[in-house]
Amino acid sequence: MFNSAQTDDLAGSLENDMLKRIVSPTHTAIKERGYIKVYRNSIFGNESPVQIDNLEVPVEITLSCGAVVRLEVIPVGSVGKNRYGDGGIRLLADAGKLSFPLQLRRVQAGDRFRPFGMDGMKKLNDYLSDIKLDNLLKTSVPVLCESGKKNSPGNIVCMPGLQISNSFRVTAL
Repeated sequence: MFNSAQTDDLAGSLENDMLKRIVSPTHTAIKERGYIKVYRNSIFGNESPVQIDNLEVPVEITLSCGAVVRLEVIPVGSVGKNRYGDGGIRLLADAGKLSFPLQLRRVQAGDRFRPFGMDGMKKLNDYLSDIKLDNLLKTSVPVLCESGKKNSPGNIVCMPGLQISNSFRVTAL
């Protein structure tokens, strides 16, 4: 993982502001907010955007970090029921508000969305800072958006596992 010189640098970094990041072939260590955090480099994989043309059948996408994003249309009557029992995080969007094709991609500079419960727009980067996500991880966050509306501030549906856009929330059950 890290050689002895790198581990000495990591230990010393807690007492000074000089060192911020050490990279090995398999891991990256970063000092942020007074902690040293170690991540596998595989979570920073360069994933290509995935286009989703429809949800006639469930779509399951495994990200390089190992997380699974599952998209499916479920009947309105079963929304409140936990049908899977896997303990995963679920975000519900109103399928009637979606315009296909959708695209699952990484956060891009300038991305904006309307966080659940808010009327105004917010930069994704600011939202991720507000929830204290490490700077190193911000570029790895998946974003589901309507790909037919390039660079439109209202095209982001959600950040799977984190937050849904208020524009796509379920409004009637």
